[in-house]
Amino acid sequence: MLDIIIVNWNVRDLLADCLRSVEADVARSGLAAEIWVVDNASHDGSVEMLRRDFPQVRLIASEQNLGFAGGNNAALRALGFTPSPPTPLPGGEGSISSTLPHSERGDGSLNSLSHWERAGVRVDL
Repeated sequence: MLDIIIVNWNVRDLLADCLRSVEADVARSGLAAEIWVVDNASHDGSVEMLRRDFPQVRLIASEQNLGFAGGNNAALRALGFTPSPPTPLPGGEGSISSTLPHSERGDGSLNSLSHWERAGVRVDL
């Protein structure tokens, strides 16, 4: 199963075009896929359009703008992925692994050393 995540903010018409294109490509490919849209508190009617025209799409309608990373993280959480501890890079003190934070930021997005895991599947971001 292929899960496709699209993060949206106030681009209703572009989103509709994108979804038609993605659905056509998925149909041609023969792959089993599920499309997820995270709407970042749009005020252009995106959510209503999705519910009306694309009921097959899995919608996460956020009440606040999570940003691109936060929107992707919301979809990954909905898919059952959970953040796992980061893996430090070799090099010790002074290396990139010692200078970047090793925890979630306050906005819910993850730093570049974070990973996601679900049932034995690991996704490195």
